[in-house]
Amino acid sequence: MKQCVYITVFCIFLLSTVHAVAGIEKIENVCVPKITYFDKNVYNAANQTWAIAQNKKGYMYFANSAGLLEYDGSQWTTYYLPYNTSNVRSVAITDDQRIYTGQRNEFGYWTEDISTRKLKYTSLTQASNLHFADEEIWKIVPFHNSVYFHSFKNIYKYNTQTKSISIIPAPNRFQFLFCVNDRLFAQEKVLGLMELKDDRLVGVTGGEIFTGDCVYGMEAYSANSILIATIDKGLYMMENGRISKCNFPCNEFLIKNQIFSMISLPGGKFAFGTILNGLLITDHNGNMLSTINKPKGMPNNTVLSIFSDQTNNLWLGLDRGIAHIQLNSPIRTFPDPKGVLGSVYQAQEFNGRLYFATNQGLFSCAVADLSYPERELPLTLMPKSQGQVWALQVVGNKLLCAHNKGIYAVGGSKGDFIYAKSGASHLLKIDDNTVLFLTYDGLCVMHINGSRYTFKAQAVFPYDGSTLAKDRDNNIYVGSVSAGFCKVKFDSKFENVVSSSNQLTDIGINHATTRGIYSYNGNVFALDAVRGILKYDYTLNRFTPDPLINHLMPKKANIHRLQLDADRMWCYAADQFFCIKAYLTQKPTLEKRNMESLYKQLIKTYEDVEKISDGSYMVCTSNSFAVMNANYSPKTKQNMVYLRDIGTFTNVLKPLSLPNSLDYYTSHAIKFPYKHNTIFIRFTLPDYENEGNIRYSYRLKGNSENFSISSSSNIATFTNLPAGDYVFQVKATIVGTNEVYYSQELRITILPPWYMGWIGLCLFLLLVTGLAMLYYKYLQSRWQKEQKRIENEHEKEMAKMENRVLQEQVKSQIDELSRVTKSMLHKNKLMSKLDAEIAKLVLNRTIPSTELRGLKHIVEKNKNPDEEWKVFEMSFNKTHDNYLVKLSTQFPGLTTSDLKLAAYIRMNISSKEIAGLMNISSKSIEMARYRLRKKLNLSHEQNLTEFLMGL
Repeated sequence: MKQCVYITVFCIFLLSTVHAVAGIEKIENVCVPKITYFDKNVYNAANQTWAIAQNKKGYMYFANSAGLLEYDGSQWTTYYLPYNTSNVRSVAITDDQRIYTGQRNEFGYWTEDISTRKLKYTSLTQASNLHFADEEIWKIVPFHNSVYFHSFKNIYKYNTQTKSISIIPAPNRFQFLFCVNDRLFAQEKVLGLMELKDDRLVGVTGGEIFTGDCVYGMEAYSANSILIATIDKGLYMMENGRISKCNFPCNEFLIKNQIFSMISLPGGKFAFGTILNGLLITDHNGNMLSTINKPKGMPNNTVLSIFSDQTNNLWLGLDRGIAHIQLNSPIRTFPDPKGVLGSVYQAQEFNGRLYFATNQGLFSCAVADLSYPERELPLTLMPKSQGQVWALQVVGNKLLCAHNKGIYAVGGSKGDFIYAKSGASHLLKIDDNTVLFLTYDGLCVMHINGSRYTFKAQAVFPYDGSTLAKDRDNNIYVGSVSAGFCKVKFDSKFENVVSSSNQLTDIGINHATTRGIYSYNGNVFALDAVRGILKYDYTLNRFTPDPLINHLMPKKANIHRLQLDADRMWCYAADQFFCIKAYLTQKPTLEKRNMESLYKQLIKTYEDVEKISDGSYMVCTSNSFAVMNANYSPKTKQNMVYLRDIGTFTNVLKPLSLPNSLDYYTSHAIKFPYKHNTIFIRFTLPDYENEGNIRYSYRLKGNSENFSISSSSNIATFTNLPAGDYVFQVKATIVGTNEVYYSQELRITILPPWYMGWIGLCLFLLLVTGLAMLYYKYLQSRWQKEQKRIENEHEKEMAKMENRVLQEQVKSQIDELSRVTKSMLHKNKLMSKLDAEIAKLVLNRTIPSTELRGLKHIVEKNKNPDEEWKVFEMSFNKTHDNYLVKLSTQFPGLTTSDLKLAAYIRMNISSKEIAGLMNISSKSIEMARYRLRKKLNLSHEQNLTEFLMGL
């Protein structure tokens, strides 16, 4: 797991007079820079890394036991050879950015596959049909248009121009290969150090001393001299044709811990990786400057490889994992892995020793011990000092300590409590004989006379305070946010209080908003939550806002405490830590760049920074202390944000295969089908110094002209983009700085959906044409339906009219039939009456029967005339649709009498009336009905009238 080991080491040195004793500056030697450790679980490969390289973009490459590792500052990638799974032992990058690697029985180079943005491998051994006898390629050295691959048995020279490989066999065994001062050297196990000249091995004068397995490093010491590092014989110098033992101070350490790797650093320094004790950094003359090993925070003591990157920081290939050492860091921390010091509240040099006020007691070490970085710093706990120590103050020949139990005094090398009535938290030196201090019970005065101490509590402020300040008129300001603030005036000997007041409104102190009052050499400042920094104006006799300082304050700084020294005003806030340089002049400046990583480690309300030397300061922290170079200004970087990959995004990121490199698409668009309009873009800023503090934002012109909210994520995703042209760009910022870096622009086109292209247009035209035809047919059909409706309505009207005519005709026929029937009935009744009257006359014999016989004949004849029946029959058939014709046709056995009876029954005429019309008796009608039923084949249950009505 990746760990940022901020091993807090800030030279604790709280010189109140700021006069540093010779040697105190060397406290930096016992501190270490920022270390970032990458465990194998982070980069997902093997433990061991044998060689390291960097390309011009800043990406790092590691020859790892599992394969070739690539790290771009955001993502680790491992590349494997599918046909060779052995350890990658060596890596080197040439000017053409080819990445050469070597492993067992194999070497070749990697280049970027523009279609996938991944590395692809080209084997030089297979291309040249080389055959190995079990050889590991341990070293790769680019030299004069060639690349040399070193194994124990041979050196293979690959000519990059002719693409040919030549072999330089080892007389016995090649141990290592080095390029120094434009010369190529090889160490031969039996013959010693040799030089390759025109591909021939030439012995180096005096080189026979380096026989066996010994040379592990060669670096230029000057234009004419070379420093040679051996694993067990220390350092040698090759100069003016001679090789001699180097009597550097670091030699004993290196012989004891065995050199395994070596590199030169800027400023003539050297770094040595050892097998047993981590990393050693020396100056040009071999003086040890710093050691970084497991006790100082490095997870492993065996350094297999060292590489100095483009920013002059170190990468270490360890026996377990990879480490990045930020040599350029302005912060170096004191490693306290055992927690001996714990939280440091203040540090002070006194009588050749450094004293540390900690939460566990008063610790000290000899200043001379700072000159031995290879040793663990010996820290001693002062007798009886166990417990919380708040502050330190040198007074005369004594070091006074404000302790949780009282006042502890150090004289010479001994110490003891001189005051134990109450715990003390703050000290204010008036002179070498007088000290004011705050106890948990209030303000006290201490007078010192030789070895005698007298104490007097002051009733003017019987509270636990947090502020103790003095102006140039010896006015004392004491107080706290909770208890308020008082201005106290003592007599000239500081024995008695002359005056005191807690009503300070008239001098500009508002108890509700004032957070503290601070002083340095008579300059007094107050911290106000509303008005900012107030400075005491001796002319106006009041505190007034300092416009020059307040103008520099960051927005919403929320400062809770100040600390003043000769040149700087240190400002402590809840979420930041900065200073105002030259705060007493007319040109103050704000400084905060080198303090971002420390503010979370400060001890709130007890923050402390002290000057070591010009630009060098100690910062007390909750994890011991650190040394800060306030003048550090990083060199201008040529960094830029690089676009690493692009593709589509669904449930997983799917890279897009492209015919050209991403650089090509700064002026040409990458085209995405509309169905793949959810895309991702991966990017990175390879700035390893600021890892964890890089924030990315991006914009997609055409979608938004504004950059997104910054975050640490290095992947941008866009979902459901509409069809159109876009331009993508990334901006990277470094937290706490003004550094801004941009990527190149990337052009993207989301193609319209297929139905918006020419095929879609053709289909659209066809669809429109089809719809037009359908619409035409619809209109035609509608017109036809309308015409048909009109015709139907016309036909219905005609039918209605015809029906009305028919109804009228039927009605007329019915009326005619009814008239005929009534006429027949009436005539029949009349004839019956006449017949009855004739019968009466015959019975009465009024008139002779002979005379009546003619009249009777006329009556009988008119009772059933055939002409009337024919008229009735014709009228009946008209009215009832040829009813009698159909009836006679259906039942051919019916007689005329049967048809008459059926017609009369159909007209619903009563039997009596029918009897009269047919000139028969009622009984005869019943008989006739019976006969008709039989002829009609009616059953007994069937009704004759209903049957005839239903026909």
